[in-house]
Amino acid sequence: MQQKFLGRQLVFRVANVEDDTYPFTDFRAPDKELRLRVRDQFSRHTLIGLNQFGLMMFQQFPKILGIRTADYMYVQGALGLQTAQNSSNEMAKNETAKIEVSSLNQTAIFSRPIFELRILPDTVSLPAWDFAAPGLP
Repeated sequence: MQQKFLGRQLVFRVANVEDDTYPFTDFRAPDKELRLRVRDQFSRHTLIGLNQFGLMMFQQFPKILGIRTADYMYVQGALGLQTAQNSSNEMAKNETAKIEVSSLNQTAIFSRPIFELRILPDTVSLPAWDFAAPGLP
């Protein structure tokens, strides 16, 4: 999983209800009890799958589908759907697999491709894969 996003290291506090950066309120615990350690060993999870068409549909018809295109609580106005689509696209290109046809044997009756499969990132390489239907020569 990615430990960087847009070239920047992921550094966050753990999800919480309150910490020492929140405004003071009555009956709040002392700051020393609320202070959270900043952690830099985060990995970015992408739980959206590779559904580019669904993401595009939500971007095109947000009101009809009942979804917000920006987070009103985030002052920079992060575009969640666009970020999800970009992440999905990046994952499809660089973190899944590449399949290449290494040769194609053709006869009068059928075509018989030979595939090579590479798992990404280039850590695993599998030998050529002969994609022939059972019983074919």
